[in-house]
Amino acid sequence: MLKQNAIWKQPNTFSTAVISKTLRLWRNRWAEKALKAVYLRKFNQLIKTHELVFLGKKTGAPASVLGVCEQLNPFFIQLRYPDYEEDISGKEASGLIECAKKVVEWAKKSI
Repeated sequence: MLKQNAIWKQPNTFSTAVISKTLRLWRNRWAEKALKAVYLRKFNQLIKTHELVFLGKKTGAPASVLGVCEQLNPFFIQLRYPDYEEDISGKEASGLIECAKKVVEWAKKSI
């Protein structure tokens, strides 16, 4: 068995910090990719940025979506650094996932 696969078979191998960091990273990527899809549709070109508020403004997102982007953005920027660790509660993680869903829902309607 590959060493990396063996880790998944062991209980309690990953800390909650590692798990929540992974979830936060993917949550922000959902929002980023959704905003980039709207941008691509509107301007027929790609944009290289990870700044969610900037993307939201460029795509003409309403204030409610920009507010959600403001909540998500700090986590995404900090997660790009491998030594950054911050544990979050399940309730907070759920709230942030709901924020990302709001961005994705708006993007679906805008495309």
